Amino acid sequence: MEIAPVNTFKISILEALGGDVSTQGMDGFFSCVAQFVVFEAGALLMRISAPGRLLSGAVLTSVSIFITMNASNCETVITATLLVGVTYGLVTPAGRERILETIDPRLQTTAIGLMDGCYSFFGGTVAMLYAGNLAEAFGLRAMLLTCFSVSLVPLSLLVVCQASARRNASRHHNVRCCTHTCCGENIPGRIK
Repeated sequence: MEIAPVNTFKISILEALGGDVSTQGMDGFFSCVAQFVVFEAGALLMRISAPGRLLSGAVLTSVSIFITMNASNCETVITATLLVGVTYGLVTPAGRERILETIDPRLQTTAIGLMDGCYSFFGGTVAMLYAGNLAEAFGLRAMLLTCFSVSLVPLSLLVVCQASARRNASRHHNVRCCTHTCCGENIPGRIK
């Protein structure tokens, strides 16, 4: 959600730094290349746990927005966009993997649809409402600062969840246990 306004207002950001439409084209090209490379490296990235990839994606998103907010030239913005491409390649498969690990098989496609729909709704609609108003009223820097602040929310939640999972890991046989399938705890209808 927090990166959608940055991508949408990319031409304004690049123009403020002396760029033009062709610069935006290069920016989009390099983002697609980064996404492609990360998607193709998917088998290698599976060695990193899905929560680890989600956390990495949240960190990269925050760093990307921070770099864009403080950029002094178009090349810096394009570098930050590379991080966004990497993030998309990390987060999309990891989010689906977490759904497949934790959601009842009968509801998995619904959960994936909800995940994608929420991202599209909040990123494409809600975020655009506040971003457009902020950029118009206070300028691009204020919009980017707000996007950066919003990006810290999922990052903080992921850090807290990772810490909680590590604390709980000692009580369970499986470190990646989140539905307690390893011990049968808290599963309705299961005889202990």
